[in-house]
Amino acid sequence: MKKMFLIMAVLLLVAPAMAEVKITCEQNLRASTASDANIVTVSYVATSEVNLPRAFALDITLADTGTIGGAVITSVTAAKTGESAVGSQGYGIFLGSDGIDINGTTGAIEYGRGFGSPVANPADPCAATGIGTNKVTVELGSLYGGVQGVSNPNAPAQSGVLCTFRVNNKISNVTITLNQRRGGIVMEDPDQVVDVNLPGTGATAVFAIKCPADMIGFRGAPPDGKCNANDYALLAKAENWNQTPPANLETDITGFRGAPPDGTCNSNDYQLLAKHWNEDWN
Repeated sequence: MKKMFLIMAVLLLVAPAMAEVKITCEQNLRASTASDANIVTVSYVATSEVNLPRAFALDITLADTGTIGGAVITSVTAAKTGESAVGSQGYGIFLGSDGIDINGTTGAIEYGRGFGSPVANPADPCAATGIGTNKVTVELGSLYGGVQGVSNPNAPAQSGVLCTFRVNNKISNVTITLNQRRGGIVMEDPDQVVDVNLPGTGATAVFAIKCPADMIGFRGAPPDGKCNANDYALLAKAENWNQTPPANLETDITGFRGAPPDGTCNSNDYQLLAKHWNEDWN
C-alpha cells in the first residue's frame, strides 16, 4: 500500500498543471440604436490563474435562428493594440496579422505596417472564411516586459475584453471554438493543460443574439424578430402588468433600446413598444 501511495505522489508531481479559462459573450442590448445593438463583446476569465494566457486562437461562428437568415460578421475590433503595459494591459499582438515584422538584424519586433487585424487571413492555413461570412478566426496575444505572471504590472489582467464583433442585424446563435491547428489557448507556461469553457461547447450553451425590437424570453414571447402584436398581447395581460415573475423570466423589456430596468411590466415598456412598432431585425 505504501508503494502505491508513493507511485501516486510521483505521478501527481509530474502531471501537468490544469488551467481554467472561460470565454464569454455579451450583446450590447442596452444600445439606443439598432446599429449599436448588433455589437457582441468577447471576454476571457482566468481569475484562478497566476500563469496567464499568452495567446488566443478562436473560431467565432454564427448559426441562423428564427425566421430571418443570412447572419454574417461584418467587423471585428480588438480591445487594444500593441504591447501590454501599465494603464493599457491586454492582448494587442495579432499573431496572424501582416502588420508585425521582426527585424532581421536586431530581432526586435516592429510595427512599421501597423498592428494589423485580430482576424486571421482567410487565405492562411486553417483560418475561417473571414469578414462578410458567418465564421472568423481571431488571434490575439500578449507581449510585455519583465517577469511573467500577474505580479507584473505590465501583464494583462486575469479577466477582460478580447475583442468585439458586429453582426448584420440578424438573429443568430454564436458558437466559439478553439482553433487548435493555430494554437487554441496557449498559457505562459506552454506545458500547462487548459480546461476551457466556450459558448456552445460541452455543457456551455450557445450565445443567442437577440433582437432589441422583440420581447424575446418575455413569458414565452415568440422570437419573431420584430416588435408587434405578440409582444403587446403579453405586455397587456393582467397577469403580467405591474407584476414580477420568477427570476428566470423578464418582467419588463430590460435592455430594450434603453428601457429602464425597473423590474416591472409598465408604461415605460408600452411606450418603447409603440415607438419601435413593427421594426425588423434585418
